[in-house]
Amino acid sequence: MSSEHGLLLDSEAYNLLTKKFDKELFIFQWLTGLEKTVLSYPRAEFKALQPKLATELQELLKSDHGPPVRRLLGNALVAVYTTGDSYLLYDTISVCLDLIKIKTDTSTVLGCIEILGQLYEKLGRSAGGLFPDSLQALIKAIKSSDVSIRKAALSAMEQLILGLENSASYGFKELSKSFRSCMSDKSLTVRCKAVQGLRTLSHHYNVTYTTDLDSNISLCLKVLEGANYDCRIAV
Repeated sequence: MSSEHGLLLDSEAYNLLTKKFDKELFIFQWLTGLEKTVLSYPRAEFKALQPKLATELQELLKSDHGPPVRRLLGNALVAVYTTGDSYLLYDTISVCLDLIKIKTDTSTVLGCIEILGQLYEKLGRSAGGLFPDSLQALIKAIKSSDVSIRKAALSAMEQLILGLENSASYGFKELSKSFRSCMSDKSLTVRCKAVQGLRTLSHHYNVTYTTDLDSNISLCLKVLEGANYDCRIAV
């Protein structure tokens, strides 16, 4: 699709497309093979092209895309920073945070939150310096009126813990507070995500099963009220 054997987007062909569906399909097809292309590309040659590829992928963050493209975009970014240099990772995370803060359309915010979670889960220790800003952005996101955004933010919080583990210890108290508050959410799916997040946090933050044990058990029992099978399993 490009002169660099599919690594870079074929901008000329893309710009010839006029319909949104055709453009989305073009991006989807490119991203479908991009992760594999990145991982198999000669390392020295890839590093020379990495800045341009990272910029192209960051530009996609600013556009409205469906779940399949968002998932592939996250996988591609992880592959880029796993294979090449990670110094541009901060730029990508900063773009995500800026877009989350300005609250553009729901799809774009969702994409940025999901990709932020993917990046931290796989490359968390390389981006620890932005953890405070990332956590605060997600804490604000769980207060959104949109259920899908609240769910995505809770999932991303869990991924922060998975990627950083004890390196995120100075945020454990705020994470615990966020998960506990969302266990009383009106949405059952949000409550389930909050339970999963608190369970993951408990592996690193002993307050969840010592000082807060009684109150956490009470919250879990309340979550069970009206819960479906998946939610009961999570609890």
